[in-house]
Amino acid sequence: MSLAVWGIMKWKNLPVTLVHSLALFGYSMFPFLLACIICAIPVTAIQWLACVIALVMSLAYLLLNCWSVWKSSLESSWFLGILVFVSAMHFGLACALKLYFFNY
Repeated sequence: MSLAVWGIMKWKNLPVTLVHSLALFGYSMFPFLLACIICAIPVTAIQWLACVIALVMSLAYLLLNCWSVWKSSLESSWFLGILVFVSAMHFGLACALKLYFFNY
């Protein structure tokens, strides 16, 4: 996902390097690491809560760091498209975490 977003940003001539993009997406995965540890508790409600909190924290980190660059440099349709893409991919990651890895 980080490569796809970086490719779109390079195509649209935004001032972002590959290393910056990979680091940003890598650091945004930290809440999912904590969710994985919490999901070891075999209570479904706690697992879902951990995944949702990780989703919100990770998505907030990405959007807060990229919002100003995307908003100022992209047309409104591209801006909305990237927001929907990143949000959908993070939602899919959170669901995959819960449904695939912690399915007892």
